[in-house]
Amino acid sequence: MRFVGHRAIGRRVAALLLPLAVLGLAACDQKKAPAVRTASPLAVVATPGAGTAVNVEVSPAPREVTPAVSEAVSASPPVTPPSSPTPAPRPLSVSLTPVGELSLGRGFNADLWELNGFAYVGTYGSGSSCPATGVRIIDVRDPASPRLTGSVAAISGTSQEDVVVRHVSTASFSGDLLATGIQRCDKAGQGGVSLYDVTDPLAPVQLGFFATGAARGVHELDLVQQGNRVLALLAVPFSESYGSDGDFRIVDVSDPRRPAQLAAWGVHEALGLDLRGGIGCNHAIFDHSARASADPNRVYLSYWDAGVIVLDISDPTAPRLLGRIEYGPDDEGETHSVAEAGNGRYLLVADEDGVFQTPSELHFQVQTPAGPTQVYGCEALFSKPLTATGVLDTELVAVGSGCPNKSLLANPKGRVALVDAGSCSLEEQANRLSAAGATALIAPSTGEPIAEPGGKDVAIAVVTIREADAAKLRSALGAGSLPLTLPSEKHSSGLRIWDISDLAAPKQIAVYQTPDSTAFPPPGEGAYTIHNPEVQGGLAFLSWYSDGLRVVDISNPAAPREVASYVPNAAANARGAVFPDTTLVWGVHLDGDLVFLSDINSGLHIVRALPLLR
Repeated sequence: MRFVGHRAIGRRVAALLLPLAVLGLAACDQKKAPAVRTASPLAVVATPGAGTAVNVEVSPAPREVTPAVSEAVSASPPVTPPSSPTPAPRPLSVSLTPVGELSLGRGFNADLWELNGFAYVGTYGSGSSCPATGVRIIDVRDPASPRLTGSVAAISGTSQEDVVVRHVSTASFSGDLLATGIQRCDKAGQGGVSLYDVTDPLAPVQLGFFATGAARGVHELDLVQQGNRVLALLAVPFSESYGSDGDFRIVDVSDPRRPAQLAAWGVHEALGLDLRGGIGCNHAIFDHSARASADPNRVYLSYWDAGVIVLDISDPTAPRLLGRIEYGPDDEGETHSVAEAGNGRYLLVADEDGVFQTPSELHFQVQTPAGPTQVYGCEALFSKPLTATGVLDTELVAVGSGCPNKSLLANPKGRVALVDAGSCSLEEQANRLSAAGATALIAPSTGEPIAEPGGKDVAIAVVTIREADAAKLRSALGAGSLPLTLPSEKHSSGLRIWDISDLAAPKQIAVYQTPDSTAFPPPGEGAYTIHNPEVQGGLAFLSWYSDGLRVVDISNPAAPREVASYVPNAAANARGAVFPDTTLVWGVHLDGDLVFLSDINSGLHIVRALPLLR
């Protein structure tokens, strides 16, 4: 989820012991429950009153792979790729059957974890919308009848979004250790990580708290044991921007009663990156997430527009850069969370875009004398959203300045107007062209186009593009007009799969998106971007907000294929703020054949995943 003020939300680690090593795909396009659409044969599992589950037969059609965009930074020597195992027999489909669910009353449900028959669900909060209900503890030993038993970390004025529970053993503590990230909802309160002994989940005991300074606090985190030492790996967004420690912290919690910071790391100090920079339409650089590798000496940092940072933490007092995944300037970035696959050879990277507003980045197409031309642009935040106008198939005309009291060089009525960089504001240009009957405005940016935040709401869509692109369009237009489609592409973000066997040269080998995430206009109110990935063997389990849970076969990582999906029924937002009244699956966690899901509005959902063999 976007970190409020910029963006936010969690991911998680888990182990799934399903006998589902490798599976095939079918193109499956599923709307919110109970309707189901599909482009291939489906068998719908009976799920009365509990959302929609779909198991999908294998389609042999390969999926097109998006070209790689990557650049390495000071990496360690190449890793020898593990030998490819002999593929297991391929199940033809996966069934997802709802087992149980539990409404969690006040809503704003965040990430979740499950261990030894107890689930732990965090709480979102920001500004005045700050329920501070803490991490709810739920008995799921009977998964058909989950039961709320208590909570921890219900700290007034804070959120408790991310939670990790691991069994650890050190000289100072042995048992089940819960760590939850604490963030200030507003200016009051203190951010950090709160630590609890939940060896007996019915009688949790607070052990310690580590404060992280001036920034809001810990957004996402992980726990990892290195020998007889336990480390908390903390993402503290914008900490470096505050002039404090780096966004990534390593805290020794071997004795959770006395947590102690060992190191801090940030991209400005370590790599010289400008924290005011970024890529795409919404520039922001901060550490959103920290996730330990299966190798306890490596950590992956999801650093939003700075991509994925891979660090060696074998000496936790001196993190060392191993490599970096970077995107191109027209990619939106917004690297949210990751999961390893293929024994660490591959990395699944989830890019989150379009939770609190529809994505700003887009392309439009102009039919020029030289042929169709695709132009990259950013939709302004203060303009009428294109989701309200739909696709504009019309004409583009160049009107000159577009400022008040300036003559228009062409009649914009019923058309999209291309303006020059004028002596007035973008808002004034938009209001002038709106009054003249234009359906949208395209304007050159003084630098890279961004989602312009300024101005008051205007009655037409406003898109900024590069000055070089604007000049080419003006030249092609002359005094005439050209056919235009706005947008020709506008979608939410999805999953990227990278080969990281050589961290000096990581390669993007595939992209997976749900049909709803690429649809324009979106299929309904909600968020159609990916959130968190989890992996076991050849399967990826993806929480995808309004598209629910998606199960994707990654046994061939270059050709990911969806094999099943489950979308919980929509529920009302109990707090009536921030989120719409719809399905919004935040977290996913795996244990045996059970899949645990948290929905922002409805609460906890438990689904059983089984292979269907023929």
